Amino acid sequence: MATVGNNLVADCPKCGNSVEGELTPHLKHYAKGTCPECRYVWWLPKPDDDPTKYKRRKKSTNLAFGDVCQMCLRSREELPKNTTLEGHHVIEHQDGGKDDISNIWTLCSACHQLVHWQRTYHG
Repeated sequence: MATVGNNLVADCPKCGNSVEGELTPHLKHYAKGTCPECRYVWWLPKPDDDPTKYKRRKKSTNLAFGDVCQMCLRSREELPKNTTLEGHHVIEHQDGGKDDISNIWTLCSACHQLVHWQRTYHG
């Protein structure tokens, strides 16, 4: 894997062809690779020396809205097994977001995944 200008050159994990990927510093991932041969799409994480990469923190679940997901409105007791409440930064750290209550939503893990999916694929 190497960077060339605003692009990344890496081997496709599916077929092994050399692929030129697109750097995506504005997103959670470092780069997006799309293989023209097998049409496989994959995301590369930010390297450890990237200054915009931040360590994951334990997200507080005792926020202003208590034990309720602010998106689906289910309480902690109503959540399915293995689903938890998590703190979600409305404006991410890498984009200048802070760790204060006005920038954090309480979301269940299912809604939290949905929000990040929408950010990735719908901007």
